[in-house]
Amino acid sequence: RYWKALWSLPDEQQKRVMQEPLRKRARFLSFVRRVTVKGPVYDNCTILAPDGLVLCTVDRKKLQWYVRRELADYVNGQEESVIKLRFEPRGRYGIPAGSTAASDGSLSGQEVKQLEKRQQYYTSFKENRCVACGSDQNLARYNLVPSCYRTFLPTRYQPGSHDVLLMCIPCHHRGDLEHGQRVKSSLASQVGVDPEQKSLGKADPKNAARISALGLLKGGDAVPEARAELVFKRILNTMETPDAEPAPEEETNGDDLTAPRDFSFEALCILHDPEYTAFVDRARTQAPKLYGHLTARWPHAFEVLFGATRWSRERQSAAAAKQEKWEQHVGRQVVDAWSEAHDGDLSGLICRCRALFLETIRPRFLPDHWDVSQRVAVRRT
Repeated sequence: RYWKALWSLPDEQQKRVMQEPLRKRARFLSFVRRVTVKGPVYDNCTILAPDGLVLCTVDRKKLQWYVRRELADYVNGQEESVIKLRFEPRGRYGIPAGSTAASDGSLSGQEVKQLEKRQQYYTSFKENRCVACGSDQNLARYNLVPSCYRTFLPTRYQPGSHDVLLMCIPCHHRGDLEHGQRVKSSLASQVGVDPEQKSLGKADPKNAARISALGLLKGGDAVPEARAELVFKRILNTMETPDAEPAPEEETNGDDLTAPRDFSFEALCILHDPEYTAFVDRARTQAPKLYGHLTARWPHAFEVLFGATRWSRERQSAAAAKQEKWEQHVGRQVVDAWSEAHDGDLSGLICRCRALFLETIRPRFLPDHWDVSQRVAVRRT
């Protein structure tokens, strides 16, 4: 089944999957299948102004939205792929009416060319393929502006269709790693913000306890008894000392067999946890000598080991949340600093994201008339 799914991918995507470590390839392939868009992104349906001029190409759902609200009508003979508006729009090609010098003809020659190119981009048909490798399979939308910046952009500067391109999942993954990180570091340094998260102190000792517990269970009966005792004492002292390093005088606590076991509510919950029961059964079967030796000296040994291995999931989710919160913090600083330095104009920030995308990914199949310096459509709030 795995090989069948792999060989169904285009050559470029197969190469990308094979770059993953052997143990991760099936999971990455499953990820590709799961996040792929379920249908074509570009339906290339057309919206006409009341005077018959082509305004833009959109998907079929957008046409149905206008017709359902009696704001437009289907054009005869177009098989429901073209509509004409019943009202005059407030602007054309992403530019509000009367907001530029286009209305009085005072645009320079360069500005006229940019406006024409913008019109051509909005009205041209777009292909459903990856802009990087050209594949038409396993596509997803890729935002040129990372979410840590989009969150803090004012509504009128939120990126439009020009800044959301199609990429296949492997290229999308590469874009997140290469382009996304480069944008964050480049923009942060450009406005004098440090993008690196400051160290919060020493490494969490419970992470070392987790690794030791996994290693002890993996070694099983092959671990010498003396070594198993030493490792378990370290795990015990760490897991039973909340948020702190074990003190030197506590090193002998693991040998105190007469110390009463504190059966707290949490401990009782662990004893009745189906995952804990399966954990103990697996240890008894795979490492009976280790299980017997540890439980003879510390009756609650496997409760401690289970807690150490289970803690890893909580820690990973907490670390991910902390990293995301830090990126949002840096994103807000970058947007605020850029706005202050450019009198509130954030168009340059978005164009910088586009330029870094070209430099990093080097896409070969961009939509016709796509331009890195194309003016950002300022929306009305």
